[in-house]
Amino acid sequence: MLEPQLLVFRRYNDVALSAGLVALLQKNDITYELLESPMVFNPSMAFNEEYNKEFVVKLLPEDFDRVEKLIIKDEAQHIDNVDSDYYLFAFSDEELLDVVTKYDEWNAFDVILARKLLHERGVTIDEENIAAQRMEVLQKPEETKSFWIVVGYVSAFLGGIFGILIGWLLSTSKKTLPNGERIYAYGDVDRRHGQRMFFIGIVVIVIAVGMRVYNLMN
Repeated sequence: MLEPQLLVFRRYNDVALSAGLVALLQKNDITYELLESPMVFNPSMAFNEEYNKEFVVKLLPEDFDRVEKLIIKDEAQHIDNVDSDYYLFAFSDEELLDVVTKYDEWNAFDVILARKLLHERGVTIDEENIAAQRMEVLQKPEETKSFWIVVGYVSAFLGGIFGILIGWLLSTSKKTLPNGERIYAYGDVDRRHGQRMFFIGIVVIVIAVGMRVYNLMN
């Protein structure tokens, strides 16, 4: 029987930043995994080992919603103790609405505080509608520029590994939604392009290798 797959829930560039979440998970007996991995190359920090690390917290998909609610409940306890010079106090109503709308791009404390400030300013928020609209936006496939499609096909026909790589990424890449659901990152058309690139590249390489072997044997 296959073990349930844990998916990325949060990413941190400092293990200390993940400590609060880990403690909350342990307190509520929630299955998790904390992994350390290298970050994407950043020239400005190339010689700083600490800044080149990334700490990833993984959860079971079915626990995403529960943990989000636990985080919100935990952060809400500190909302009245925030310093008066906290940067969100300078945000306009539109900027605060952006925080609430794009809740997946902000930490839970900022989202809760943004809601509180909007409420105090008399701005009505339809949270269910906001969540539904945001999920609809996140479910949309990523856009692929025609340039990369052309490059992928050309490279694949030339037997290039780059074309195979582009094809594999387009056809198999997935993204995780805030509720833990995994969906394909690209639309059906782009995925079909990716599959064609991948197989064209493989076939061209096999033919090239076969011809080379044939020539060596004759």
